[in-house]
Amino acid sequence: MNRNAIVAIVLFILVGGVGYYLFQYNQPKNTVPQAFQETQVTISNTKEFAVTGTNFAFDPKDMSVKKGDRVKIIFKNNEGSHDFVIKEFNASTAVIRTGETTTVEFIADKAGTFEFFCSVGDHRQLGMVGKLVVE
Repeated sequence: MNRNAIVAIVLFILVGGVGYYLFQYNQPKNTVPQAFQETQVTISNTKEFAVTGTNFAFDPKDMSVKKGDRVKIIFKNNEGSHDFVIKEFNASTAVIRTGETTTVEFIADKAGTFEFFCSVGDHRQLGMVGKLVVE
C-alpha cells in the first residue's frame, strides 16, 4: 500500500472515531427514574364563621365542620372585652374591645364535640360558651 492510502485510512478512522465520540456523548442520556415517594395531598375545605360576642354570649352558639376542614372564625365583639378560645385546637384570639374584629384559623384535625369560650374573667362560667362539632 502506498503511503497516501495509509494516511487516508488513518485519517478516516480518526475522523470516524471523533465523530462517533461527539455523537454518543452529546445525546441525552436515557435514565430510568429512581423510585419516588408518593405524597398524599389532602385539599381541605375552608369553613368560615362570623361569630359575634356580646356580654356573656356567642352568636352562633353551635357550629359544625368535617374533620380535616380548615376553620376560619371571624370574631366581632359587640359589647365589653372578650376573646375566642378553643383549647383542643390551640386556637385563640387576643382580647378585643367593643366594635373590634379579629380572626383565628385552624385545621379541625380531631373528631368530636369541643367547647369554645371566652377566657376573660369569669365570662366562661357566666355562660359565654359554644360548641364546635367536628364530624
